[in-house]
Amino acid sequence: MTAKQISRRWFVCLVVGSVAGLTLPNISTAGDYRYQRESRNDWPRNLVRVVQLKLKELGYEPGPADGMSGPKTRYGIKQFQSANNMTVNGQISDELLKELGLE
Repeated sequence: MTAKQISRRWFVCLVVGSVAGLTLPNISTAGDYRYQRESRNDWPRNLVRVVQLKLKELGYEPGPADGMSGPKTRYGIKQFQSANNMTVNGQISDELLKELGLE
């Protein structure tokens, strides 16, 4: 994909987002990624991928960084939560993002 194609996609996303009434205060940052949580446990794939990459960087094994929260990702999260005295549930949460330095 070329830079021009990427720019065009972002432009379309911004236009569609503004028409749909999305505003920037509803969007948080996670490193270089932007995400908008739709519900407490429904995290966008790009955020799941960032968590997977960060866990891998820290030496945990979350499986492939594919943006899908499967058994390996949940196991990697549980390992991290256990090592950092957090509630161990294998789920992405605001607390997990803060501990990983993503929020």
